[in-house]
Amino acid sequence: MGIQFQRTLLLPMLLVALLASVFAAPASADDGSSLASEAARVGVPGGVVAHLERGRVTHVEAFGRADPTDRFLFGSVSKPIAAAVAQDLADAGRLDLGRPVGESVRGGPDVPARSLLDHTAGLDFGADVLDVDRPGTTATRLLAELPPPALSAAGTHHYSSLGYVYLQALIEQASGTDYGTALRHAVPSTRIGASARECGDLATPHRFVGPWAVAQPGPYDGAGAAYGYTCGSIEDLARFAERHLADPTLADPTPTGRAGTTYADGWRLTTEADGGLTHWHTGTVPGYFSGVFLDPAGGRGAVVLLSASGFLHEEQLAALVRNEYDRVTGRRVTTVPAAPWALAPVVACLAGALLLILSLSRRSTRRGRRRVLAWVTLGLAMLGIVAVLMLAGPYPPRYVWLWEPGFAVAWGLTILAAAVGVATCLRRRDEPASSTDVG
Repeated sequence: MGIQFQRTLLLPMLLVALLASVFAAPASADDGSSLASEAARVGVPGGVVAHLERGRVTHVEAFGRADPTDRFLFGSVSKPIAAAVAQDLADAGRLDLGRPVGESVRGGPDVPARSLLDHTAGLDFGADVLDVDRPGTTATRLLAELPPPALSAAGTHHYSSLGYVYLQALIEQASGTDYGTALRHAVPSTRIGASARECGDLATPHRFVGPWAVAQPGPYDGAGAAYGYTCGSIEDLARFAERHLADPTLADPTPTGRAGTTYADGWRLTTEADGGLTHWHTGTVPGYFSGVFLDPAGGRGAVVLLSASGFLHEEQLAALVRNEYDRVTGRRVTTVPAAPWALAPVVACLAGALLLILSLSRRSTRRGRRRVLAWVTLGLAMLGIVAVLMLAGPYPPRYVWLWEPGFAVAWGLTILAAAVGVATCLRRRDEPASSTDVG
């Protein structure tokens, strides 16, 4: 059976190698490719982009399955918007950013409200309570149900979306209205939204399953507009970019631990190789990716909204946005990196299908059963290792489905193949060895 087993493996191995050569190759941006062609290489179904020159939008373009008027969720680009809303309320004397959060929000941490803006409150990321489908919940209502948060290393930058849930609650209370209304006061003449009702007509969201972006609905967190669930069109987000270029004044920046990059008022600040300073933020929620890169000194920038998300594709998506900014500012455009690990679910599914075929289509000898069981064990062990690596951080198991559904599919198929293979081996355990077997 050994020679037959090896021959049976040959075709799937060649197929996997072909898939790897096709999907793991980087999408080169050095050949003058446009954002549309680069996004297509990566597998993004569609998106929209806006360019800014001298502080104003000069160009808007849609590509793929998208229109210029389509609306998207902004992801963490919502954070600089929320920080601007908070600063507007502070300037109007309605919100004291130096006051402890706990004095205004029930169970809130005893740290200044300003520390929420630059992630120095000592809060953790907050994954356990993020990206949950609760369209009718406000931040104030959610936090009233949560236990007081644990703090660690207050005063040091530690990226926390939970902190922006607290900031949204502060804005709701200081403005005396819902967060969406406060938001539109900060960015007037737009359809920018912050509720399930206002964000109900979005472009179709896609999540990567291996190398393919598949249309999949995602959650809407009504308590999370400030950290990721603000929505709008490219025009809405570009209006906010214009506002920032008109007055890019920020609080004193906080070191992030990354060389050349600091953080202030919801913005990442990076010193470029040519000495310029870029204000930027990228963002993602299940189904969408966005980015805003601005050059305050030159009044230039790029704003991009994409209808796809994926944990293993995040570096690629961020590079697409950054490259568009480089084109606008005349900098060298770099190569979009590959995402070879995105093939893992595909390979796992092929391996699971192969094991299932082998276990069902051949008379099973003791040696054959051992080999099938060995491959089953190896496949499950590899998926187990990947699962441990993905869940080693502060992320709940549901994040696998939200951010890399391909792994969830692969685990399910492999477990099914393993169960069928083991059951078949056990059913045939008493069958005699075939005289034609080759070891």
